[in-house]
Amino acid sequence: SHKQRGLPFWVFYKTFHQDIKKVASVTEMWVDRLPPSPLSIDTIMAAKQSSSSSSSSSSSITGLKDQVVWNLVQNAEVFLESTRRLEERRHVQGESTWDKDDPLALDFVTAASNLRSHVFGIPLQSRFDVKSLAGNIIPAIATTNAVVAGLILTEAYKLMRANGNTERCRSVYLYRQPSNKKLLMPAQLEQPNPACYVCGNHFVELRADTQRLSLQSLVDDVLRKTMGMKDPMVMRGGDILMETGEDMDEYEAEGYARMGMKSLEQAGVADGVVIQVEDYSQDLKIQVSVRHHVFAANQNGDDKLFEVSGTPTPSAPAPVSSSSSSSSSSSSSSTLSKPAETHDDGGVVIVDDDLEILEAPPAADVAMDGGKRKRQGDGEDADTKKTRKDN
Repeated sequence: SHKQRGLPFWVFYKTFHQDIKKVASVTEMWVDRLPPSPLSIDTIMAAKQSSSSSSSSSSSITGLKDQVVWNLVQNAEVFLESTRRLEERRHVQGESTWDKDDPLALDFVTAASNLRSHVFGIPLQSRFDVKSLAGNIIPAIATTNAVVAGLILTEAYKLMRANGNTERCRSVYLYRQPSNKKLLMPAQLEQPNPACYVCGNHFVELRADTQRLSLQSLVDDVLRKTMGMKDPMVMRGGDILMETGEDMDEYEAEGYARMGMKSLEQAGVADGVVIQVEDYSQDLKIQVSVRHHVFAANQNGDDKLFEVSGTPTPSAPAPVSSSSSSSSSSSSSSTLSKPAETHDDGGVVIVDDDLEILEAPPAADVAMDGGKRKRQGDGEDADTKKTRKDN
């Protein structure tokens, strides 16, 4: 009789009545728990009138439609309707695969899972919850990405209208928790630091004892410790002198380890040579001008092998701050500010002009550059950044 009523009724009877009765008949499985209860579509439809009152009351609940949990009658009706429509689609389009963004497929999965949950006494879920579970979605991440993407487009629209002028562009902090009932807090864009080799247009000058400073020390002490790079690659012209990173095979690692034992001079990096350094993990490319220099021993008898400084290009002159502070490092000195580190302070960049500023931004100034966040040193202003030099 169920087959004569159509495929949806037959699937309902087979899945939620006939199969469930077979499972419930295995008494050994239900000694310590309640057995499942088979469903009858006729019984459910007979109770439709009484359940409609609860349905109307649930529809009056404030909130998103997809976050309302369907009752048993609603799940049965959605299951029958979605099964019928999926069968019609199969005849036209052929077989379909599961897609969380397909409303019809999501209706079917939500109704079917809720009906089976009811059979086994499991709490029912809303359409929104089922989409999150079946689609393996983390709602907080999806929502945050959508907000940030919208704000990025807002700033891009400003740039297009102003022909690339950034005067009206803003930064914004997107807080995890509301602050004064606001989630977005705008701030003025930070101007590029003229003494920073990331923000500015600079060559970096490296004064080093090229006969004693090894390529490995160049990578570890100069590029990583002093200049804050992560996975630098050193090139001279078209030749790769040193490469770092976790994606190298054993043969490459051994070759670069042997190369790292050579001094700069032995590797062809002598006085006046300009090398190129790239760090793909930070989307950073700089040029380093090497100058041979033999340093005199300081008062403590420490042996210094290099000194790093940033020299502005002629088209963008900018003096480096003259104030200095002592450094505990005995083998190097630097007048460069390190590239900013990513800091998880609950804020993400970009903002709309129309947002109201209710409070000052956090102490750590954050600016966007190429989709990455760069943070200046804690408690330091761009114009008062201090240099580090050895005594």
